[in-house]
Formats: sequence, C-alpha cells, structure tokens
Amino acid sequence: MANTTLEVYDTSGNKIKTVKTDKTGSVTSEDLKYGDYVFKEVAAPHGYLLNGESFKGSIREDGVVVTVEIKDKRVKGKVKITKADSETGSIAQGDASLNGAVYGLYARENIVDPSNDGVVLHKKDTLVEQITLQGVEGSFSEQDLGKYYVKEIQAPQGYQLSKKEYDVALSYEGQNVPVVLREVTAKDKVITGNVEIHKYCADSNSAEVLKPEQGAELTVILKSLVDKYKSFEEALKHTDELSKREYDVLVSDKNGYAKSKDLAYGEYVMKQTKTPDPDILPLKEEIIFTIHKQNEQFSYSIKNALTESYVKIVKYDEATQKEITLSNMSFKVWDVKHHKYVSQKAGNKRIDTFTTDEKGQSTLPLPLKSGAYELHEVKAPNGYLIHQAPIPFEIKKAVFEADEDGDPITVVKVYDDMPTGRIVLKKSFEAANDKVIKGAVFQLTANSEIINPRNGSVIYHKGDKVNVGQAENGRYEINEEGILDIAGLPLGIGKASYALQEIETADGYVLSDKKIVFDFEMKDDTTKEYVLKDSIENKQTIVEITKEDTKGKAIAGAEMQVFDEKDTLVSEWKTSQAPHTIKGLAVGKKYRLHEKEAPLGYAQAKDVYFTIENTEKVQSVAMRDIQVKVRKVDEAGKALANAKFIVTDTKTKQIVDRFTSDTKGNVVKHLIEGHSYILQEVEAPNGYVPADPVEFTLKDKDITITVENKPLKIELQLVKIDSDTKKPIVSKQFVFQAFADKECRHKLADAVIDTKKGTAAFTFRYGKYWIKEIQAPSGYQVRDDAIEVTVNEKGVFVNGEALRKTEQGYYFHFENTKLPATSDHTNLPLFFASLIISLFAFVLIIRVKR
Repeated sequence: MANTTLEVYDTSGNKIKTVKTDKTGSVTSEDLKYGDYVFKEVAAPHGYLLNGESFKGSIREDGVVVTVEIKDKRVKGKVKITKADSETGSIAQGDASLNGAVYGLYARENIVDPSNDGVVLHKKDTLVEQITLQGVEGSFSEQDLGKYYVKEIQAPQGYQLSKKEYDVALSYEGQNVPVVLREVTAKDKVITGNVEIHKYCADSNSAEVLKPEQGAELTVILKSLVDKYKSFEEALKHTDELSKREYDVLVSDKNGYAKSKDLAYGEYVMKQTKTPDPDILPLKEEIIFTIHKQNEQFSYSIKNALTESYVKIVKYDEATQKEITLSNMSFKVWDVKHHKYVSQKAGNKRIDTFTTDEKGQSTLPLPLKSGAYELHEVKAPNGYLIHQAPIPFEIKKAVFEADEDGDPITVVKVYDDMPTGRIVLKKSFEAANDKVIKGAVFQLTANSEIINPRNGSVIYHKGDKVNVGQAENGRYEINEEGILDIAGLPLGIGKASYALQEIETADGYVLSDKKIVFDFEMKDDTTKEYVLKDSIENKQTIVEITKEDTKGKAIAGAEMQVFDEKDTLVSEWKTSQAPHTIKGLAVGKKYRLHEKEAPLGYAQAKDVYFTIENTEKVQSVAMRDIQVKVRKVDEAGKALANAKFIVTDTKTKQIVDRFTSDTKGNVVKHLIEGHSYILQEVEAPNGYVPADPVEFTLKDKDITITVENKPLKIELQLVKIDSDTKKPIVSKQFVFQAFADKECRHKLADAVIDTKKGTAAFTFRYGKYWIKEIQAPSGYQVRDDAIEVTVNEKGVFVNGEALRKTEQGYYFHFENTKLPATSDHTNLPLFFASLIISLFAFVLIIRVKR
C-alpha cells in the first residue's frame, strides 16, 4: 500500500524521522544506527483505517535488514434500506404489506481493490448482494468502498414493482471511520383498481323498460374495517381510520353511471347508502370484490327490479375449480314454472340444446325472464362424468354481474367430476402360512401418456412416476393385509395405462421383475370409479450348499455354518451326500459359508463368501475340501509301514496330527486350507533313516506327499589275522562274499578288500547275512565255515555276539591258519583233502556264476 506515512522513534520517545511508503508499499531507511526503534503509522493510505499500534525493530549488526510489517484494515461501507408506501410512508394501504420486499445491491461502477493491484472485485451492473426485508427495514452486509445502486427485485404483497434505482456512494470519510453508513428509503406504489356501477330503477309504466337511476349513492369500504366493527353501518362511523384509497363514495350520474377513484389492493364491501327518492327502497345486498392486480376494474349492473337477464354457463372441473376448455358440454335449460325446456332463436334456427365454446363457456342468445330454472347436462366433456342431478338457478335478484356492455348477466357454474381408476394388488409371499409379511414396495408409473381432459395438458408422460395422496417418487407400500390399494388415478380423455413394478421386497424373497400393467378405459359417463385387480407372489430365495472333494464328489460328515453380514449364525448342519437347502436368504446380502469341522481326512476349507442374487432359480454354492495323503516308500518305491509322523502348523507351532504309516498311505487330519504345515518323520521303520521334514501349503488342490526312506546302513570290517601270531595278514590277496542264506547259495555282495590293511569291508542294511571266505591269502587255508551277521536296531551281532562300535565302526577278527609245509608227509592226507575241497568249491562258484 503506497502513501502510508510512518514516524520513527527511539526508545526514549524522540522522533528520529518521518518516512512514506512507495508504490510497492514499502519504505527503506538505511541511516539508522545500532539500537531499538519504534515505528508508528500517522497517515493511512486512502481507503484504509489508521493502524494505531506501535511496531518495534532492533538493529544489532551491519548488513542485516530488519523488516517491520504493518497491516491496515480496509474501510467498509454498509447500506440500510427502509421500505415505505409512496403515499402513506410506513403504513401499508388496503390489505397490502410492506414486509418481505426483495432488494439487490448492484455495482454502479467497477468496484476495485483499494490496494495498488487494481483487481476488480465486482464488475459494473453486477448483483453484489440480495436481501429480503424482515419488516420494513433491512441492511446489506459490509462492502468495499465505491459507487452502488439499490434496486427492487420483488415487491411486497399488494405493491407494484419499482424500477427506480437508488444511487449509493460508499465514499471514504477518513482514516478513523471504520464503516461508512448510508441509508435508502425505497418507496413503492400500492396496487390500485376501481369499481364502476350502472344503476337502474324499475319503470312503473313498463316492466320491460329500465331507466337509469341518478343520484344513487353507494359507499365502498375496505372489508377489514367492516370485519373489525362487525357491520357495514358501524364501519361507516370510523372511516377516519382509513387512507384515501381505502374507501370511496359513488354517486350515479344521469346515466346511472358512477366510477370510484383508484382503491388500494384488498377486499372491499360496497353498499347503497342513499337513494335519490325517498320512495325508492335502497339496495339491501352487499357487493364484495377484491382488487389484486394493477388497474383491475369491476363492473356491476344494479337494479331495483330485474325482469330479465342473460345467462352464461361456465363449465368447471370439480377437483381444480378451473374451467374445462378441451372439449364441449351440451345442456338444456328447464323452465320450472312453465314445465318445458327453453327454446331460443339463434339466427334462422331455434335451438333448445346449448354447447360451451373453447373457453368452456356458453351464453344463451337471448335473456331469460325472472323465475326459477334448472340446467340439465345432456353431454359431458370427454373424460368427465355427466352431471346427473339438475342444477337449479333463479333470475330474481337485484344485483348481477355486468357484461362488457353493462348488461346484467347471470352466471351459472356447472362442476363436473372426472372418473378415476383404482388399482388393487394382492401381495403374497411363498411359505408365509397366512402370515402378513411387510416390506414390499412398488413404484407406479404411467404406461401411456395421460392427457388432462380439462385443458389438454399432459398430466403424466409415459414413464413418469405417479404420485397419489401422500406418495412420493411413485412409491407405495403394501398395507397390513398385504394389499396395495391406489385410488384416484386420472383416466385422461377416456383411456389410461399404468404399470406397477416391485422395487423393494421383504428380506429372503426374490424381487419380482414382472411389470404389472393396468389398462383403464371409460365405458360410459356415469361410472365414477373403475377398479382393476391383480395379484403377485414373491418366491423365496433358494440356496443349495454342497460339500465336495476336489473331484466334485459329495462329502458327508462336515459340520457347516452360514453367517450373515453381521456375523449372526443363520444355519448350521452336518453334511450328507445330498445338498443342504436354505430358503429365505436376503437378496443382495453377503453371506459366509464356514466349515466348523472338516470330515476326518480332509482339510478344513477356507470360508466361502456368496451373495444372494435376485432370482427364483436355485443358487448353488459349493465348498471343496482338500485332502493331503502321505505315502511312505523305500528306495525302490515299495510302501513302508510303521513310520511315525507329526504334522505341525508353521504359524502356531501346534501339532495338528500324529499318525503311523501303513502300506496303503495315510490321510492327514485337522488341516485348514490356506495354512502351511511341516510333515516330520519322528520315527522311521526299523532299518531306515528318518526322512527330512517336508513343508507344504494347502491351496486348492489335493496333495500327495511321497516320503522316501533310505535304509539304515552299517559298515562291517573283517580283519584277517594269523591264527598263530594274531597279527593282520597283509599284502596278500583274498576274497570274501556275503550271502542271504546259511548254505551260501544266494550271493549278495563281494567284500571290498584292502590288502594293505588286511581287511574285507561290507555295507549292510538291517537283516541277517552270512559271510564266507572264498579265497584265502596265499599260504593260508580257506575256512569252510560261514560267519552269521545280524544287523538290527539293537546293534550288530556276529555269530550271536554283539560287536562294539568304535570310532572306526564295526569290525571283527577272522583268523586264518597257514597251510602245512610240503616236507611234512604227516600232513599229506590233510593237504590232499584240502585241495579236493578247494577244487569242489571252485567248481561250485563257477556254476553259481553261470
């Protein structure tokens, strides 16, 4: 903000200097010494209030800019409106009211931001604010300074809308005036109208000729004053309470004519207060009329004795009290005194049946003499009921309305009713057992265009929602008897079609998609109501739930539950081979199928969520259980029994199942779909090494886990020693073989020979074996005995004696005896015997190999 004047003081109150802001709204002082300073605004920029605060700043070091920011508030303006009558000021005239006028505040020029940025806040001639006066006063909210004007948008009741624009200048009045106040007194002219009379008196010489009555006085008074004092005569005493436009005195001229001055908006009573001749009786009846629009004029023909009057028939709709203009009605007039229908000449024809015109009116060509008459309707307008009862009227009163020529006219109003349609729908629910179920809602729409027989307008377009009575948006709910009863439906010009569509139903039932059509047609002009009936039944929803394995085969024995969206138990059962049926689940609601306990051998399935569809068909829901099977085999794939397993949940670390394998395979129990588990062999069959743990996760397929056991093997070493020296026999070739039988006919394996160490090694699984020497070391005799070896869970046994396991494993000593020396003849027989046995063994080995 430019042009702001500031004074700079030291802490002792001494003024140092005076500065002024530039167009950027800032000012810089570079010659201040170290110290504390106080800044005071002494002159605010135009359009702003003076900021009376003191602002402090301190200079402590060179090169540091100390910034002091000062903010000023804008000066605002406020406009107050006072509403007044242009003639009476704050007092409303007639039945008008000064309350409720709507005014707008408009920009006379572009209203610009008072700062230097030039932003236009309100463009010229735009509406800035609109208010409705409560009472005769009101104020606009505070606005930025500038030129405005006030203009009436809506006049209060009984007043003419003023087009005048009241200029208001919200101009700056100095830096110490926060709000500029302006007042506007807006004056409206009251709506006015008048009344005129044609006054006649009876001519004693001729009953057919009426002459004007000069000098007749009629007084017009605002009806509210008459009501206040309970009578016209009493109100005459208090006309001083009225304004000049709230009453008047009319005196007829030589033509019997008189016209009032302009009277204010409102309802008035007119009555004859003087007659020109004492022998003429004054009019006793009161004439009441209401002025509600500008320049409205009422015209009356007043006679002492009426000999005849024109008759105008006006056809009205009974319900709306408005004229029927679409089609004509025809009627006759019955002369009660002469017992005949009135016949009049129109042109060259004489007619006794009269027809209304396009305005719904008909004026008889000729006036009727005074007397009693009846109007008989002979043809109703299209879409209406004929008025069957005669409509009586008389021509005898002294006061009548006057037509545009001032002639007396008697108006007979005929009201016709439209026939209506009624829809009765019987609503039932499957398996309700005569119990009424609430909650069904239907929407009624027009199935054809429904034409208003009164004026041809469209009551309902096809597809429109139909509201009768308290209905909204075409919605109707069945009653406590299960009945939907909709009466009062318009039938248009004789035909009408409506359609009911169910949009809501009770929980557990299928919403009907059937469109129920009701076609109405008028059969005559006397039937008041046409009733069409229909019925509809809602079927329950049906859900079949099956428990299956992964191949789709039904599983019995599962404990199942169904829960609703609020987790309330809906149904509980144990499965069999047949599906489980649930009826009456709510359409559109989501349900949860839960397996409380799976059958033995099956995993507990994940919850299945399903939503009930709006259909009468059976809705199928299947839950499939996964099966986990464990096969225990050896290296050759042969089934193994007696392996002990545990199954552990990886998340909870809980053991969920224990079992011992058999040769048929084992099914794991107590599993849950989606969980992960570890299958662990805690005890292998005899002679086998326990398999590694297997982790598996249940998804959506059966799982077969094959666990292979490797046999438990031991290494057995046979150490060759000399029977005499008890030392190992090394560096000599020898052969050992293992057999499955004691007779050593079924060879199993050759020993692994280490001549350096003098050992023969075998690898054995659990079982019983026989080891036999086939070839002895050179110089040693071959032993003919077979060594029995037993390997089991208790250990290793050689010829029934348990071997002790050492760090090198299992071993035992095998002694060999040296062959006898060749010079020793005493052993020749033994030598030859050994030779023969060796040859026999060699031949036997060859045969076995073959």
